[in-house]
Amino acid sequence: MERRRFLTTAAYSVGALALPPERRAEAAERASRAARGALVGAAEIEVVRDVTSAFSRADERLGGSTGRAAVVQYLVSDVASYCRGRFADSGTRRSMFGAAAELAYLAGWKAHDAGQDGLAQRYYLRSYRLAEVADPDAHAGYVLRILAHQAFDTGHGGAAECVPLAEAAHRRMRGRVGPETETLVHLTLARAHAHRGETRPAVAAIARAERLLDRARPDRAPRWAGLGGPAEARLTNQAGKALQALGDLRAAEAQFQRSARCWDPVAYPRIHALTLADLAVVQSARGLVEEACENWDRALERMEGVDSARTRKAVEDMRSRLAVFRHRGPAAAQALDARAAHWQATHPRTP
Repeated sequence: MERRRFLTTAAYSVGALALPPERRAEAAERASRAARGALVGAAEIEVVRDVTSAFSRADERLGGSTGRAAVVQYLVSDVASYCRGRFADSGTRRSMFGAAAELAYLAGWKAHDAGQDGLAQRYYLRSYRLAEVADPDAHAGYVLRILAHQAFDTGHGGAAECVPLAEAAHRRMRGRVGPETETLVHLTLARAHAHRGETRPAVAAIARAERLLDRARPDRAPRWAGLGGPAEARLTNQAGKALQALGDLRAAEAQFQRSARCWDPVAYPRIHALTLADLAVVQSARGLVEEACENWDRALERMEGVDSARTRKAVEDMRSRLAVFRHRGPAAAQALDARAAHWQATHPRTP
């Protein structure tokens, strides 16, 4: 009992650090009251959302390995207690489960970024179950799409389940979200088809997403869809990956360039760096060595201080592609390889 009490206290104290100092005592008191049977209401939902937003911002700047345990402990302690609590009405209950689904989604995303994809899948499935209580159509469909994306990113993009997963997400979301959110599920479909070598449906899905983006109203996107960043930046990033999988490197380069311009490098240093790295890969494949080196160099700069398996993988890939220039070739390529080697030495894998 003492150990359980300590874990609950420690978990919240870590989670509360995400809030401004003046709100920590209030948040702790609300969690305590909910555990004693008090009604859970709008204020508790706001606290969970604020903590999720703060952890999400930190995740982008510091990487998925940083603070992951704190996110999970906050989820299984305070947030689980809220979900088991008493609610004045069903709408409030659904909103709390929606907030919990957002945090579980973030826990999955952090595990994925830390290179622990089996664990990430478990959190995504928990997020899906919570979202089904909150909104079995749009929100649950949004979580379904990340399961397909995880398959792409882990090298299982050709799996038979990817297209059906993306289609199921689209069926749930269609007509229930605005164009700024529907663009995302069309890009999921595009990547699913692209990784199966299905060019025509992949290109058609990209075109539909582009048309929807023209009508997008970012200010109307659901909160759970907006946590990942601006719609145009995400659309062009995913379109670039789909086109790269199809072998259309010139078009992929254009999309990655557009995406790199959309991401705010201060607010989103990790994804900005990874987008630059993707751009450099396409450019190197097209023989544009100097342009590739310039973008890889910019990517390394943005990756500084980020503890992420994805950034480490991007640097490993960079060095593999630069190997041909290691002893002879453009001076810029040799200098970049030396800088990347130093980056690897100062950013070891998290145990």
